[in-house]
Order: sequence, then C-alpha cells, then structure tokens
Amino acid sequence: MWSDKETTEDLLGYTVHASLLKSVVTNDKNLPITVGLYGDWGSGKTSILKILEEELKNDNDTVVVYFDGWSFESFDDAKMALIQGIVDALEKDKRFFAKVGDKATETYEALKKAFAKLKKSISWMRVLKFSAKTVIPVATAATTGGASLIIPMLLSAFKDPQD
Repeated sequence: MWSDKETTEDLLGYTVHASLLKSVVTNDKNLPITVGLYGDWGSGKTSILKILEEELKNDNDTVVVYFDGWSFESFDDAKMALIQGIVDALEKDKRFFAKVGDKATETYEALKKAFAKLKKSISWMRVLKFSAKTVIPVATAATTGGASLIIPMLLSAFKDPQD
C-alpha cells in the first residue's frame, strides 16, 4: 500500500502537470490568475503543488507561499492566516528584499514597518474575533443569569421541524 503523504518525489508522473501549471501561472499575460486543482481524495493534488513549489523556488521572480486551507474551520480564520502567511513569506524571502533595495534605503525600512503594522493588525483582528465568539456570549450569559443561552435553546426545541 502506498503512503498518502504528499511528496516532491514524482512517483506518478505528475511533473508534467506541475510544469504546465508553472508555465500558466508565471506567464505575465495570464496575470492575475486563479487556478483550481480538483481530484479525488488521495489522487495527488497536494503532491502536484509540492512539485510545483519546488520548481518555483528556483525562479528568482517568484515568492512561494504554501497555504494549507484544510487547517482552518471558518472563512475568517483562513483569510487572516492567508494574509499572515503572505506577510511572513515576503519577510523571509531574501530575493524580495534584494529587489526592494539594500537595508539602508528608505523603501526597505518603510516596507519593514508596513509588515510590522500589518502583523499587529492581524493579531488585533484575531483577538477581536475571539472576543466576539467567546467573551461576549459568556459575559451576556453571566449578566442575564444564563437566560441568553437558555432561551435560544428552548425556542429551537419547540420550533416546528418543517419550518
């Protein structure tokens, strides 16, 4: 039985698909572009993306941001994590900052400050979301003696299932 782990080692001949995707997404005439990769569970979608990632890492004009959308429960969490992933990848990529300029330039410093500000904003958005989902309902329940939690449950229990 084969392992169901994604790999950059091409055991199924998927390099041709990764190379085709690379030519499509790196063609300036196609940008901006969104690509969907569909297939059954275990069919090799992630392996194709890992092979593509390896091919793109050698491209000096490309920064690869690998994002695993399955690890997020809701759309808001995924948006915040995607923005955070992009910022982190750009911060770590030496080629990106080499194009911006050396560390002494104003552009470089401004970009570093912008990244720091964006990361702080993302952190605050996550705190606010957590507060809205947990702290506010608990506080409301505490101030109303639990009625704010019990009443909606009672109403849903007596609701006609055909409505």
